[in-house]
This record gives sequence, structure tokens and C-alpha cells, in this order.
Amino acid sequence: MVYKRLFFLLACLYTFGLSGQGYTDIVSFGTEYFPLETGGEKFGGTRSALNVLLPVTLSKEKSRYLLAGLNADAIRFADAPQAFGVDRFFGFSPVVGYTGPLPKDYKVTAIFTPFLNGDFKRAGDRDFRLAGFVRLAKKVTESFTWRVTLGYRQQFFGPQYVLLAGIDWKASERLRLFGDLPQQFTVSYRCGKQVHAGLSYIANLFSYDVSGQSRYFRYSYVHSGLFSEFSLTGNIVLRADAGYSFTRKFEVFDDADRPDATLIFFQIGNKPVPLNPPLQKGVVFRLSLAYRIF
Repeated sequence: MVYKRLFFLLACLYTFGLSGQGYTDIVSFGTEYFPLETGGEKFGGTRSALNVLLPVTLSKEKSRYLLAGLNADAIRFADAPQAFGVDRFFGFSPVVGYTGPLPKDYKVTAIFTPFLNGDFKRAGDRDFRLAGFVRLAKKVTESFTWRVTLGYRQQFFGPQYVLLAGIDWKASERLRLFGDLPQQFTVSYRCGKQVHAGLSYIANLFSYDVSGQSRYFRYSYVHSGLFSEFSLTGNIVLRADAGYSFTRKFEVFDDADRPDATLIFFQIGNKPVPLNPPLQKGVVFRLSLAYRIF
């Protein structure tokens, strides 16, 4: 079974390499803060993430690239009530991939990105999980590109299948709309030479192993809000987001209690019952710094 999954990943390994919005964040670091409340008790959570992506050109015309990088994140809950059940998690995911052109203005991008996620309180009792994606993009005009992404993650709660439809539309010299629904979408407006502002929507799903307890932690969210970006230099960009979590779930489950499958972040079949109490919806703040190439 493992070899079949590995073959599937290597056969359709194409996706998130160089971004679809006209630029690539080579290195980015960000931290978000979210005040939390459950059962009338208030506490706080933070998530910090480091993303590194190094494209190495494979052709003189710079149209084909080998991709290598690393994604890492840490989630911490300060003064969480005992009923919440967890206090920290870490994630590491190496990135290997390829991006290049196809005939008739098509482009394919491939990434193999296995991951190791858990609380790391006990060494050696976590599985290294597989993940891979395929993205096909078509440049229709100089200002409009559409794309489709397919993918698979071997999550701690079982198989997760990814299907995204995306666009990159430069509506005017100042206005740009881009994203891959239902996971993310951005409306960006250039206010000045060094300043952009707009609306952002992002939804995602992560899972982590709770070591020594035969449990897993599932983190899913839907955030929407405002952002602003300021170019400190030609390539270094500072970004601030202020949003609201329309969906916010930090849930602990028994290993045996899983959905039959998950499509993007929608559960199919069995609906697992969380062991910890639900969280209230609320605000989220994010600050990030990136080295960007255009």
C-alpha cells in the first residue's frame, strides 16, 4: 500500500512551486496570534511558520526550475485550560519539485512534500507522512491565467484529497485578483509604489500526532480579513493581516475515530467526535516578513 501511494505521488507530483500571482516568496517568516475561549475560559494561541523555497534554473531561458525547500511551523497555547488537552505542536516538511512549460502556453509545477508533525514529547513514535500535488496552469492572455490543482496528503486522520480551481487576473495596473478556491483568495490593490492593501481569504487543515496517547490533533480554520504590504526594499516585504475566524477548530481525537476520507477540508462518511470542548470564533492577527522575487 505504501509503495502504491508513493507511485501515485511520483506520477502526479505537480503543484505549488513558483506562485501563481506573479512573484515568489523565496524566504518568509510569519507569526499569528489568536485569542481563544472555550467553556468560558480565555487563553491565547500563536502559530509561527518558516517557509523556504529555492528555485534552481535548469534552462538558459529560465523557464524550467528545480525546486527545493523547507516548511516548518510551531503552534503554542499559553495558559490553556486542562480540558483543552494539548499545549504545543511542531511541523517539518521538506520540499522537492519541478516547474516548467508545456506546449500551448500551459505550465506544470510539481512538488513532493512529506511531513513530520507532532508534539515531539516522545521521540520515535511518529510516522513520516507522504504528500504530493499536481498543478496545471494555462496562460490565456497576458493578464489572465487559470489553473487546476490535484493533490493527496496522508494525514493522521486518514487520506486527504485536494482539488482546487484557481485564477490570476490582473484586472488593471493597480488591481489584481488571485487564488485557489476553496483554499485561498486575494484581492490586492496597489496604493502606491511600495504599498499594497486588500482583502484576503484563507482556509486550511493540518494534523499532528499526540505522542504516547493514541490520539491526533486536527487544526482547521477559515479566515477572512484585511491586509497591507509594504516593500522595505526592492525584495523585502512586510505584511500585516487582521482577520476573523469564521471557522476555528482545534480538536483532539482518538486514533481510531476518523472520517472515511477528507476532500480538501470537508469530511466524508464517518464524523469523528472531538474529545475536547469547542472553541469560540474570533479574531486573528498575523505579521510576516518575506524575501520576494518577481
